Amino acid sequence: MKATTFFDDPGVIADASRGLGEAMVGINVSDLAAPHRLAERGW
Repeated sequence: MKATTFFDDPGVIADASRGLGEAMVGINVSDLAAPHRLAERGW
């Protein structure tokens, strides 16, 4: 919550981010089945 309150203070963001661990791994669009791709749903 502190990081969102002081979003414009890089020092507070850095302190709040310490010890969070590894970042989440993303998913490539090409790895998703066609029905799960938003761009191919006909919007």
